[in-house]
Amino acid sequence: MTGIKSSLHLIHARLENLERQNRRLKQGMILLMSLGGALCFMGQSPAVEKSISAERIMAVRPDGGERAVLMATSLSLLDKNGIPRAMLSHDESGSAVSFHDEQRNAVGLIRVDDLGPQLSFYDRNGRVRVVLDLHGEESLLTFFDESERGRVALGLDANQAGLLIRDATEQNRAYLGYDATGTHLSLSDEGGQEVYTKP
Repeated sequence: MTGIKSSLHLIHARLENLERQNRRLKQGMILLMSLGGALCFMGQSPAVEKSISAERIMAVRPDGGERAVLMATSLSLLDKNGIPRAMLSHDESGSAVSFHDEQRNAVGLIRVDDLGPQLSFYDRNGRVRVVLDLHGEESLLTFFDESERGRVALGLDANQAGLLIRDATEQNRAYLGYDATGTHLSLSDEGGQEVYTKP
């Protein structure tokens, strides 16, 4: 019987030891889970910056080449060679969107200022060739020669419509118009003197 009692006593001591270890293990697990949960919640809510302050911000390709540049008054979009191809800009006189070719020449421009919107197209050498102006009730479409002289203009407003043709020296040579009084035609010589008019 003594052998059984000592065996029971030994089993009882081992059982108490296991229960004590089990309690410590549970307490450790609860502490570890609490710390892990706190870290998870802290990681999910980082402080969000409400603004970024910089004079220049660049978006780059994986190889480091610039693709877009944001500055205080402009945003430039660059091609794969780093050449600006489109730009959005703003200054005291108005806002503009411009488009450029691979030689950095302007090919198109949309501008809005106090007078109204303007749409311009340029040739391969960056010279203005066509401009459409909208100023209030007036619309004017002007075609320019290779020297950027206005040669043909088509205008329209609430009271009249007209077509003006100029020579290379920008002298008015022909005008065809219509208003409330009727149709008008005027032809001029090289010196700008009218040679024919009706009515």
